[in-house]
Amino acid sequence: MTSDTLSRIDAATGDVVSTISLGSSPVSIAARDGAVWVTSQDTGELLRVDPGDDRLSRAIAIGQSPDGLAVGAGSVWVADAGGTVSRFDPRTGKVRTIKVSGAPVGVAFADGAVWVASTVSGTVSKIDPQTGAAQVIQVGNEPTDIAAAGNDVWATVLPSLASHRGGTLTVINQLPPDEGSQPPTDPAIVYYTWAWQMLSLTNDGLAAAFNPATGTLYVASPKGDVFVIDAASCNAVTTRGCTQSARKVKVIQGPQALDVDFATDTVYTADAGSGNGDTVSVIDGATCNGTDGSGCGRAPRTITVGSGAWWVAVDQASGTVYVADNNDGTVSVINGALCNAAITSGCGSIPPTVTTGADPQFVAVDPSSGTAFVMNQGDNTLSGINTSRCNGTVMAGCRNRAQSEQASPDTDPGYNPFPNAFALVAQTGSA
Repeated sequence: MTSDTLSRIDAATGDVVSTISLGSSPVSIAARDGAVWVTSQDTGELLRVDPGDDRLSRAIAIGQSPDGLAVGAGSVWVADAGGTVSRFDPRTGKVRTIKVSGAPVGVAFADGAVWVASTVSGTVSKIDPQTGAAQVIQVGNEPTDIAAAGNDVWATVLPSLASHRGGTLTVINQLPPDEGSQPPTDPAIVYYTWAWQMLSLTNDGLAAAFNPATGTLYVASPKGDVFVIDAASCNAVTTRGCTQSARKVKVIQGPQALDVDFATDTVYTADAGSGNGDTVSVIDGATCNGTDGSGCGRAPRTITVGSGAWWVAVDQASGTVYVADNNDGTVSVINGALCNAAITSGCGSIPPTVTTGADPQFVAVDPSSGTAFVMNQGDNTLSGINTSRCNGTVMAGCRNRAQSEQASPDTDPGYNPFPNAFALVAQTGSA
């Protein structure tokens, strides 16, 4: 297969059902209102693909170096690293350019506004689609992307290129004070707070998992820590806890990723360390969370898995913990019922594995299809594990190699690496 294409994947089967040639270098994608939009940095174009017939139907000159994009207010919004955001109206075909600070890289649309993350200036801009006026919010260092969920806008922030300080996660409340606004539905929250707040983690956080039962956000740092954040006191509405130092658990093996088993309140971390780590740490979330830190100082129990424990995902239905063993080309299958915060009888045994493609670096469980999907960067494949036949108690399906399909168009791994992560989109059957 050639490069510069758009792949369509059926999440239920893991099959690449179609590949559309774009003839340019695609960088970002958004789908809405019966169209798929893709930015091409090399050609400075916004491309429209019609999902009905998988056809590239339009190419619009959009800027010097288009990057992130979002769809909203009847328009497609494109960030351009040259210092602008372009608004394309599909009905009229007109492009309007709005000047923003810094070098825009990410765009999100939420609550009737366009949100733009800009590097260089360390800012997030809130654009009014009606007037084009931009409100600038200073977040510092190097914002790299932005997303919206509910009443919050989230911006990832890398350390400053000059100072190399620790990474941060910035939370922005998108609802400003307004005489006509309604109070939050949560009676514990009395006032909106129109503010931004950065929670410094002192090391570079790599992956995060949230436990809604305790309101705790766990963040893994490969430098040897798991940060424990009380999200109830540090969020877009309530920021009183954001200035406090986060609790942390010392995981000397170097946690690469983590996930939470809600039933047992156990946090599992994949400890890749420098790349050859072969353990999963088992943290007691009941005694180490946003409000109770009594157990955070204890060294967590570990279970030995394959080499290069790169990612971890919990199947909440069965309590099975799937671990991507990057160096071995396998996924370790841990019986969480026998190895958790309260029961450790199974932690001393090496768990069975299922063979996947080369260099598995990411795993996620889709409960609707009963599949654990695995991204294999080494051979550009996506593997699917049947979770009903390969889990902590049923091993029959683990003995055979997991079925795999090509994940993306062939490219030169030395220049443009094969994909190493993905997202499961709920209720769409897509990945």
